[in-house]
Order: sequence, then C-alpha cells, then structure tokens
Amino acid sequence: MKLRRSILKQIETIDDVLELKSPVRCTSRMLRPRLRRRTAQVPLRSVVAEVIKQKPMDRHEILQAVQVSGYQFSTDDPLNSLSAALYSNKKIFRQENKKFYLVSGYETEIVPKKRGRKPKKVSSPAA
Repeated sequence: MKLRRSILKQIETIDDVLELKSPVRCTSRMLRPRLRRRTAQVPLRSVVAEVIKQKPMDRHEILQAVQVSGYQFSTDDPLNSLSAALYSNKKIFRQENKKFYLVSGYETEIVPKKRGRKPKKVSSPAA
C-alpha cells in the first residue's frame, strides 16, 4: 500500500515537471487495496447433493440447510445462485411437486469440472 502510494506520488511529480495537461492524480480509489472475490472450497452442487440425499426439499428448505452446513455464498441473492444450480443440473437434481430430489444412482461426491482446453485429437497415420 505504501509502495503504491509512493509510486503514484512519483508519477505526479514527473507529470508536474513535464507540465502535462492531464496528470495522474492520487485518488482514494487508487490507494484502496483491491479485493478478491471469495471462492467456495466445495462446489455448491455437492453441498446441495449432500443436503437433499436425506429427503426431498423445496428451494427455501435447501437454502436454509446449505447455510446451516456452513457454505458461504459470495452473492447478495443466494436463492438465485441455488436455483441456478438446481435447474441447470438435470442429471443430478430432479423436481416433483416443487420438491427437489437426488437422481437415483448418483454419487454425492462430485469431482469438480476441469476447466481449460480439451487436448487435440491425434489422427492415425492410416487415416
């Protein structure tokens, strides 16, 4: 923080010496440390799967159970995030009479998706 402030002061001094018309001035926003978004250690869908494997629940019951389990949402509207997870994972969660349940035969231990590029397919020399 001190280093950033001193560098910005040096830039101001250089701009003054060079008599630039639009010098960079230190603002409170420039001096404020940048915050990183908090990310969850466990995917939301695996926490939800653990919660609803006990019994079918509606969205509000699931939200309460997930929050009681200690999951921290990084949004102002956790019900929205929960709904997105429930409705976008049709292979994991099903809905009947406004209650969500876990698809039979589905393991609750979810391996996180690997992100990035898929490896290129190598064609055989015979092809």
